[in-house]
Amino acid sequence: MPKKKQSELSGKEYVLAPQPRVQRKADSSEGDYYPTPPWALLALLAVEGFQGTVWEPACGEGYLSLTLRSRGMKVHSSDLFDRGYGTAGVDFTSYGQYAARGEKLVDNLITNPPYLEDLPAQFMKIGHSITRNKVALLMRLAVLEGQDRYHDVYTKIPPSRVWIFSRRLTMIKNRVIHPGDKVPEGEKKKAGTVAYAWFIWDHNSPDTKRFDFIPPAVCNKVMSESRAITQLVESRRERRASLRIAA
Repeated sequence: MPKKKQSELSGKEYVLAPQPRVQRKADSSEGDYYPTPPWALLALLAVEGFQGTVWEPACGEGYLSLTLRSRGMKVHSSDLFDRGYGTAGVDFTSYGQYAARGEKLVDNLITNPPYLEDLPAQFMKIGHSITRNKVALLMRLAVLEGQDRYHDVYTKIPPSRVWIFSRRLTMIKNRVIHPGDKVPEGEKKKAGTVAYAWFIWDHNSPDTKRFDFIPPAVCNKVMSESRAITQLVESRRERRASLRIAA
C-alpha cells in the first residue's frame, strides 16, 4: 500500500510521491522536476529586490528556498510532491479559488514553475492575483511565444520586467550542475541550449514589458555561494537516502 500523509497547510491527505529517478521523458506521476541552480536566484537578487515574505510553491528539494533563507528572507515552501523539503501535498493550481476572489495571501511568490502542459500560465495568473508585491517566475524565454498565452495572459497582465540571463543556465532532470561541471552523457546535446529568464510582475512599479539582462559578471560572482547551497541540499538528500536504507 502507498504511504499517505496529511498536509499541514491544506489538511488534505495525499500519497507520498516516488523518489526522483534520472530519466529524460517527463513523467506527470512524479512531476516535472528540473531543480534550479542556486546561482540563478542569487543573480536575480543582485538586480531585483524583494520586501516581505516569500512563498515558494514548487520547492522540490529546497534549492531556491534555502537560497532565500541564506539571505535572511522569510520563506514558506511547499510542493505537490514530497521531495523531502517544505510542506508536501499542496497543489498550487487549487489556489485559483483565492485568485478568483482577489484574495492576497502573500507578499511575494518566487519559483521555477513546472512546464508540463500549460502550468506556467496558471502560475502567472494565480501568482499575480494572490500577491501583494512581486511574482518572479524562472521560465524559458520561449514562454513569451504563443497566441493562446498572448491573449490569455500577456494582454491582461504583462510582466513588469524580464531579466534575461547573459550566461546560459543548464537545468537537467533531478539534479543541479554548475558551469564547468561534467554533464551526464544523456544531457550533453541539450546542455546550455535553452535560454532562460526571470519574469517579474511588480504590483508597485509602473514598468511594463521592460527587458533587461543579468550580466555574466553578476552570475560569476555568486558561483561559490551557489555551490555551497547545492552541497547542503545534496547532503540532506544523502541523509534521507541513508535513513530509508536503515529503515
